[in-house]
Amino acid sequence: MIIEHVKSILKPHDSWIRSIAVHPSGKFFVTACSNVIYFFDFDYKVIDVFTGHTANIRTLYFSKVHPHHLYSAGEDRSICCWDLSQRKCIRRHTGHHSDILCMKHHPALDIFITGSRDNSLRLWDPRTSYSFYELKGHSDAVTCLETMVSDPQIISGSEDSTIRTWDLRSLSKFDGGKCLSILTHHRGTITSLLGHKSIDKGVISRTLISAAADCVRKWSISGNHCHDEGPLFKPVDIQPIMKDSKSGFSLTDVSHVPTELRLLYPHAKQCVTDSESIVSHGLGEVNAMLYLDSDSLLTCHQNGSLHISDVSSGRTLGLFEPPTEKTIFKESRCSILSMVHFKDIILTGHMDNTVKIHKVDLV
Repeated sequence: MIIEHVKSILKPHDSWIRSIAVHPSGKFFVTACSNVIYFFDFDYKVIDVFTGHTANIRTLYFSKVHPHHLYSAGEDRSICCWDLSQRKCIRRHTGHHSDILCMKHHPALDIFITGSRDNSLRLWDPRTSYSFYELKGHSDAVTCLETMVSDPQIISGSEDSTIRTWDLRSLSKFDGGKCLSILTHHRGTITSLLGHKSIDKGVISRTLISAAADCVRKWSISGNHCHDEGPLFKPVDIQPIMKDSKSGFSLTDVSHVPTELRLLYPHAKQCVTDSESIVSHGLGEVNAMLYLDSDSLLTCHQNGSLHISDVSSGRTLGLFEPPTEKTIFKESRCSILSMVHFKDIILTGHMDNTVKIHKVDLV
């Protein structure tokens, strides 16, 4: 797998790029820089600018269900619903008591979920301006979210080092919105969650990938039983072994990397989850993850590196490190804060105020 750095976009950004989103049409993408939203076409020219937030925007989201709207949320504790044709905020959703750090749309239920520094999750009807339900349980800020069509319908990660799964089948009843399980085997803030469903010979399997400062873990969710499987292996650090002079990226391809296999015991009785650590390779905290295809996971890291691993086996497929650049920061490679994949392009948002464009070849 080859990733080639094509170019960097600096202007008009003057602060960290905390979020990037591509419109479902694929005609343009948006970036969040400070309290401003910039619109770019794929010639990488600014085509529009939205302002209206009063503090840093932490997350941007396009929904295929509502393609004419853009949703943004951040440190001013509000969600803005932007009408793309009218070029203005048509609804402002309020209810959190502190910064909104993450946001996700549940396509089957057509609701938005947000996580906040006030330790709660809130559920929102896109057609109204108020939250209709609040989920509590985390003891620290909610940092990331994932949704699934079947239980658990919402999964949340937190600065309290735990992952919680939530049941939304009956919000109107007494037990609606209850926490199904608490997964406690990460050490440090949960920074990213990524769900996946696969079908093999008619059998449906669901997995969850979770990232924290200690490692990236793969979880299998299967019915209502908890299984004790496998020994515990110590992860190994992976070092670059060859350099691609054309692209400027260091590449590691390790065929036989021991993976850490560790049983996790959820606190709740109604979740069956076993887990194995995919990778722990000393690249710094994982800030974002995405699937390049059904088997390949791309993670971006605080030191500016991109790492590819096989989701099924945990085997490292490639480690790509950008060339050293002179920046205003002490780090030689500036931290990646956000990432999105569109066709053969990867867009990454950085702390050096740039958006970097990469071409990826999966062959």
